[in-house]
Amino acid sequence: MQRQPSDGVVDVLIVGAGPAGLGAALSLGRLLRTAVVFDSQEYRNAATEHAHNVPTHDHKPPAAIRGAMKEELLGKYKTVSFVDASVLRVREAEADGKKRFELDDSAGRTWTGRKLVLATGSRDVLPDIPGYKEAWGKVIFNCPLCDGFEEAGSEAAGVLLLSDAEGDIQLALALAHGVRALAKKVTLLTNGSPRVESHAMVAQARTRGYEVETRALKGVQLVRDGPKARVRVEFADGAKAEYAFLMDHPPTALRSGDLAAQLGLEMAPSGEVKITGVMQETSRHGVFAAGDCATVVKQVVVSMAAGVTAGAGAHFQMVQDDFEAGAW
Repeated sequence: MQRQPSDGVVDVLIVGAGPAGLGAALSLGRLLRTAVVFDSQEYRNAATEHAHNVPTHDHKPPAAIRGAMKEELLGKYKTVSFVDASVLRVREAEADGKKRFELDDSAGRTWTGRKLVLATGSRDVLPDIPGYKEAWGKVIFNCPLCDGFEEAGSEAAGVLLLSDAEGDIQLALALAHGVRALAKKVTLLTNGSPRVESHAMVAQARTRGYEVETRALKGVQLVRDGPKARVRVEFADGAKAEYAFLMDHPPTALRSGDLAAQLGLEMAPSGEVKITGVMQETSRHGVFAAGDCATVVKQVVVSMAAGVTAGAGAHFQMVQDDFEAGAW
């Protein structure tokens, strides 16, 4: 359902309908601002069966959480509308001496807004290991906090060390320390890398009770022939091992990252859009960013809060703009 003002200018264009975009829409609806949310139907947690650490929504499917948020918005806040389309291009424009933002969607339409909220999210860059994609979010997890509780008491778990970069090894060992509370035996899988195997932290972990599996991986398989799913790992030599789950933390990339480039936004060293103010402002006046595209802490509840903040920030910036222009 689309509700565009008669003058064709929406108060705020929100790119992304995940927790951050929906949070921004909530703020703007409560402040009686017109907002259009663009939903590409792509979500980072689409492969995840249950979301966690979301108060009152713990262990619910991510789609159900998004659905409840959208239903609440459409049922109560009449100035908020949704468009099922991706955003292809965005630019700053000027109309009647006033700065505006224009965007082109995948249905061939052009939209104009006073402010812009980027809530495009991110995507996990999964390794090219056969079976990994199918197991991701089901028996391969990236965070003990997010998915560990349900795996507590497991006999055996594995932690993948697929990179020999110093920071990646440190992160993998940090994940392994979290997994120790969940499984009786924790194995570090070095994927045949001599550098990883000989790393001082890995050698120390071996002395602290971790198993270290040095064979290269051939593939992984999601196994669902019992009451609880598990993962089967096949090594390059043909041998196989089973674990209750694997832990890995693949890198992420911005979804629709080209939009930030089109706007010339300053980026953080970690690759996300740089936030320059307490209300989720970016380096360009009028553009706000929230959620996974603007933080290294990629959690549903964090994205919700950032989105709510960005929506409020856009509102108060419009108030200030109007005051300075003598509009009221």
